[in-house]
Amino acid sequence: MLSLALLLPLPSVAAAPEPQGLVAVSKDGQTVVDVESGLAWSRCVEGMRWSGGRCVGQALRVMQSQGPDLAAARRQADGRPWRVPRAIEMRRVLQRAAGSPGGIDKLFPDTPEGWLWSASATIEAGPVNIHSYDSVMRGRTSENEERLDGLHGWVIDGHTGRARSDMSRDTPLPVRLVRPRD
Repeated sequence: MLSLALLLPLPSVAAAPEPQGLVAVSKDGQTVVDVESGLAWSRCVEGMRWSGGRCVGQALRVMQSQGPDLAAARRQADGRPWRVPRAIEMRRVLQRAAGSPGGIDKLFPDTPEGWLWSASATIEAGPVNIHSYDSVMRGRTSENEERLDGLHGWVIDGHTGRARSDMSRDTPLPVRLVRPRD
């Protein structure tokens, strides 16, 4: 009886397609979709455009406060809710891209060398020691000790995913935008 059960064919079950990884290129090739988070990342930084399998043009370099303006302009142009990503989101997609076939440079080609802006800001508050080198370098004095330090923002290296939180928000850098996937 047991041998009869082993000879009966199993019912066929259609298997759901498995994602090829944690990140995938969209059908039109213009975005990289993070399968887990549901975010779609522009393959090109702002100022560049997707053409023939690569990013062409000149990357715009803006202060951190101008990033949301670029997102608003792109949102108005194509009707999708683009925004500047948070630092942790950008680090996560770059880590996942690094583990995919071809790595970061295949998924995000022609990314300018160096840092990209995130929407994350560095906010520090606390007592000021006017004799501390750190306080002197940040321009903190007893007169402004009660103010929050919002002069620095988080940046991410677009090739390594390395992050830092001490970039002056007035430094002109490229921006890569993100939106929910379609």
